[in-house]
Amino acid sequence: MREIPEELYKSAEIDGARGWQKILYITLPCLKPVIITTLILGCIFTMKVFDLV
Repeated sequence: MREIPEELYKSAEIDGARGWQKILYITLPCLKPVIITTLILGCIFTMKVFDLV
């Protein structure tokens, strides 16, 4: 979250974006690589647990 520039949020406010629009169009696209990596690693670690059973 710290890596997302504040200028993006400020320019969105100037353009009239509301809270949910900022999250949907600024925050989520900027965090997309992190979210995908976390989901993939979570699936891999979940599959490793099934081998123990």
